[in-house]
Amino acid sequence: MVFDKIEDIKYEQDVDAGTPINTKFGSSNSSFGYRAIRDGEMGFVMSGHAAISMGIVSLYDDVNNECGQIKAIDESVDAAFCALFSDFTATNLTFDRFIPLNPVVENVYFGSEVSLCGRFNSGSGTVMSTNYNYVGSSGVMIWGAVQATYTSQPGDSGGVIYGTNSHNIAGIHAAGITSSSGKTAVFIPASSINRALSLTMY
Repeated sequence: MVFDKIEDIKYEQDVDAGTPINTKFGSSNSSFGYRAIRDGEMGFVMSGHAAISMGIVSLYDDVNNECGQIKAIDESVDAAFCALFSDFTATNLTFDRFIPLNPVVENVYFGSEVSLCGRFNSGSGTVMSTNYNYVGSSGVMIWGAVQATYTSQPGDSGGVIYGTNSHNIAGIHAAGITSSSGKTAVFIPASSINRALSLTMY
């Protein structure tokens, strides 16, 4: 019997939409959004205000579990693209309930029901406005965000937002809003992010 030498076995780790991530090793907990391709590289959309240009992203809060590198940031949509390293595979399942997401942009309107999958929260709410404009954390004006009633908190930034019934991708969570009428949230539409960062969902 002859044994042939083979290549080293390489194990791949699946990464889901909404997976908790860390980009500053202790100071910037956030979440992955939806998977996409940019310039032939596969990865995830994430929050721009949690990203560092060309910085390394780790899964959860484990500095030894580096999964990818940030390749592009666009402050006008408060979003970034993280290309996954070769031993990680992006899935289209949500981190919380393993719901399969469709790589189709959700058409949201007043009263639409959307759901969040982020580091801390997973739940649904209704769209209150499809043209919410605000100043982002970097001081750049963000136009055409969507305001909705789902629950969020710091650390959910970048988490995927999807149509509750359709499972189509609506965007990524950006921020919480506290006003006299209560607390709501805003997310950036996937259509705006894909255009700004030249992304293709898959």
